[in-house]
Amino acid sequence: MPSLSRLPLPLRALRRTFVGNRLGIMERLFGQQLRSEGVCWVETAPGLPWKVDLGNPCHRWMVYGDYADPGFWSWARNHVPEDGIIVDSGANIGQFISYFAGIASEGRILAFEPSPYCQQWLQECLAVNPELCVELIPEGLGQERGRLVLENTEGAHGLWGRLTREEETHGEEVAVNTLTKAVRSREISQIALWKLDVEGHELEALRGAEELLAEGRIRALFVELRAENRQEDVAYLRGHGYSAYKIE
Repeated sequence: MPSLSRLPLPLRALRRTFVGNRLGIMERLFGQQLRSEGVCWVETAPGLPWKVDLGNPCHRWMVYGDYADPGFWSWARNHVPEDGIIVDSGANIGQFISYFAGIASEGRILAFEPSPYCQQWLQECLAVNPELCVELIPEGLGQERGRLVLENTEGAHGLWGRLTREEETHGEEVAVNTLTKAVRSREISQIALWKLDVEGHELEALRGAEELLAEGRIRALFVELRAENRQEDVAYLRGHGYSAYKIE
């Protein structure tokens, strides 16, 4: 077990309570203080030790409380079964995994992450938490199996990148699979939740899961929608019998 950096006592106390817009409030109170710690191991809000870069706001959120919308986590804790299978794509350094592990405590998490840098980072964290039932799959999700270019649009630990076929794009060639093929090969019949956040590549990933969606084998999806793709993504899901909700 690595040595953990000690978080401020007021932060540890506040994150156990509901404080409204937690990320904004906690960032204003503690962001500057935490930023100076840089890369270190800390106890995340769910209680797991994790390697983070506290100089990065997307990492600091892991110590504040529920990562992302609290309404989503309220829904997930009430509707995702303890023995459910969760698909996390892209998993990045595991920001959602430490929370998913407490929800599907007797289930399984498939973590898709195409970036070799993030894969190595996440693997370090999983090695320190061997009790977690997480399979790290070193692939992105797309419409077909093959290879694409992962273009990093920020330099901070793989945050964020997008997959593209453009020859002029500078980046790293990575493996891509379809969710249907990945699930079939593992003989998985039902997915409780698919968290889909692949930096604008969502529609391609959805098309690669068309059989599963058509057969109703994915119970629910939590999708990061971008303005330029939102209507097309929602229309595709509605065409397969899903309803769209904004969780508040």
